[in-house]
Amino acid sequence: MTEYRNYEAEDFLCDGFFIEWVLHPKPEHRVFWQTWLSENPDRREHLEKAVMIVRALQVRPNDKQLSDNDVAEMSERFLQSVTPKRSPRFKIPTRWMAAAAVLLLIAGTILFNRHRQSSDTLTITQPSFVKVYNDNQTPKLLQLADGSIVVLKPRSEITYPLKFSDTNREVFLKGEAFFEVRKDSLKAFLVHTGSMITKVLGTSFTVCAYDGDNGFRVMVNTGKVQVFNNQKSADGSVKASVILTPNLQAVYQPKLSSFKTNAVSMPLILSPALAKKEFSFTNTPLPVIIEKLEQAYGVKISYDKEKYEEVTVTASLSKLPLDEKVRAICKAIDAVYEFKDGTISIK
Repeated sequence: MTEYRNYEAEDFLCDGFFIEWVLHPKPEHRVFWQTWLSENPDRREHLEKAVMIVRALQVRPNDKQLSDNDVAEMSERFLQSVTPKRSPRFKIPTRWMAAAAVLLLIAGTILFNRHRQSSDTLTITQPSFVKVYNDNQTPKLLQLADGSIVVLKPRSEITYPLKFSDTNREVFLKGEAFFEVRKDSLKAFLVHTGSMITKVLGTSFTVCAYDGDNGFRVMVNTGKVQVFNNQKSADGSVKASVILTPNLQAVYQPKLSSFKTNAVSMPLILSPALAKKEFSFTNTPLPVIIEKLEQAYGVKISYDKEKYEEVTVTASLSKLPLDEKVRAICKAIDAVYEFKDGTISIK
């Protein structure tokens, strides 16, 4: 796959993969270009110019092939349409003219060889992404737009949209992170790590991919998780896929192009059975509850220890996500909490 790192607008116009994305976007196109844009924000202007030109062509499907004369006439009309009329001395660079001609040939091949059911104009939008790198020695806590919790481990990076799309929830991870995903049966939650994709609807799990596919590992705390390699085999099928349930982990074996599945060495503290035991409290001192939460999630929870040293809480928190656990505790002790700088603060 072309890296496109040094591409300018006219270079994109000569690329078939780019043209196909604009005219007939598929999931793999969207994932690729969203990832590429997040990694190359300085090239966004060039890409958006190319997208604008492709859409400006306004080519419509037809039932017949384009002849050479058709292509020549369309090329001439397009070049005339983009020539500035107020600046007689302005001259379109030769490479732009060549790119436009190639673009028309590619667009003609794609559009006129297909019988589409609709001629609706395609609207391309690029969501605003946030990239977070944890350069601290301790995990960093993040909350996504849908309320899902991410505990980003040291030397790890995550890229996610400020607002998820109407069809799914996608994030891009390098390194290791724990996810506690809010349930949404209409929107799958996808974690992209290299060529690997971890797909869930609502659950908690850890993804580790410091060394890309060579060090890829997933551990499931709750719910059900599907993990698969997004690279396709020669016959078009998925190379490797596995379904995981609580206290199971999958390790990818690159040489065999398959996953090795086994039970985790010790039951995960947030898995259903153990969580029910660990997070059911009866007149338990608040510092003990806070310590259990910090150990389970690997995060820091700040509060006034002297003030709440003698305060006890009775509650069953095993089935609640982290923010709901903290909210329940705060309600019991008449306090409030906030996420700030990767930690939770109870006041």
